[in-house]
Amino acid sequence: MSLPQPRRPLIVCSLAAILLCTVLCALCTATLLRPWGIRGLGGLLLLPGFLGLGLTQYAGTFQGKAARAETVARLYGFMGGFMLIVLVCVLFDIARSGKQPPWPVLALGAGLVIASVWGRIGSRLNREWAEELYRFEGEQEGEQEGEDPTAVRRGPRAVWVSTFVAFVAITGAFYWAMGPRQGEHVEAPATPFILPPEASDVSYYMYTGNTLFEFTVPEKTFLAWAEGRIQQQQSEFEGMKPVEEPVTIPTCRSEQPDAPPPHEIVVGEGYYHEWQEGGQRVRYAYDCSTGRAYYASTREVTGKGR
Repeated sequence: MSLPQPRRPLIVCSLAAILLCTVLCALCTATLLRPWGIRGLGGLLLLPGFLGLGLTQYAGTFQGKAARAETVARLYGFMGGFMLIVLVCVLFDIARSGKQPPWPVLALGAGLVIASVWGRIGSRLNREWAEELYRFEGEQEGEQEGEDPTAVRRGPRAVWVSTFVAFVAITGAFYWAMGPRQGEHVEAPATPFILPPEASDVSYYMYTGNTLFEFTVPEKTFLAWAEGRIQQQQSEFEGMKPVEEPVTIPTCRSEQPDAPPPHEIVVGEGYYHEWQEGGQRVRYAYDCSTGRAYYASTREVTGKGR
């Protein structure tokens, strides 16, 4: 008697789960290769779980191991129920606020709906498959020893090969994306920032939670751009104030030890505003003598911003 073969819906669901685990494992591996702050520790703690889930799904579906299929079915059921609870909490929050939710909240809600449905379907498919495998094992117990079914239980080699290739490629992509991003004297469209249309001669640096950039722009344009951004984060903000005493703000070169000076700029005539937000020191500055705007968000612990 040959081992039962998984049905197509289960195969599709399993391949999707393995792909998702591969992406998450690649993300965790990239954070270990480029560790900073709590991110590296998070990758180290989460990697075994994602790896174990992917291997368990593979063993249950493609190697025909009933216990593994049952374990995955329970994990799917837990995931679907948990995501449903989170979705209900998000909907209650939206209803209580009485405002049109922004697109990140809508994207989160859509993701929760998909995860809940996927958990429900995946749990049912894996549970039915586990029951079929258990019945097969029960029928095998009373029969004489025949052909060893372990050859059928090895699983398709193509899944292993394609998963490994995808893991290496995705890890490389995440590793590159997490690396330093920098540019000197480039045009605004070539940067990862949303800058005013009049912005030119942009220099920037992004890495390890620090973001610094500078650009040339007219004074009125800077004030409108900076005040609009700050008001989104500080409801009590009343507008940029002129500099009363010279202030110092780091440039994008301050995070590059080998870069030539200047690493800091002293603004004596212009505008300046800073505040502390979640462990980040955020600073906006404009030097009227040069027409240069400066932004710095660095991981520092300072007192209250001005």
